[in-house]
Amino acid sequence: MRRAMEDIEFNVLEPIMNVEITTSEELVGDVLSDISRRRGTVRGVSEVGKQGVGSRRQVEADIPLEGLLGYSTALRSLTKGDASFSMAFKSYDVLPDDRVEQLRKELYGLL
Repeated sequence: MRRAMEDIEFNVLEPIMNVEITTSEELVGDVLSDISRRRGTVRGVSEVGKQGVGSRRQVEADIPLEGLLGYSTALRSLTKGDASFSMAFKSYDVLPDDRVEQLRKELYGLL
């Protein structure tokens, strides 16, 4: 059974979420770095509300659902409570090879 599992070629899919984060202009860099750390892709940054001093930015990104576990607490800590976010399912995407290998190792430990 183990040998058969090792020889199978397959694609593992993971859910990708459409995420919108609203934060102050000063914290956008921190939010963008955090998205990257979570294997996310930024689609855009736009200004919302009033322009000028104290303006707000909306960051739109695609982030794997796995990277969003505990995100509400992490975002509050990162922005000292300044940011808010919403998310909705977007699509499925193929899991990267390094994550597939990690998953295989976890599964083989159970067989």
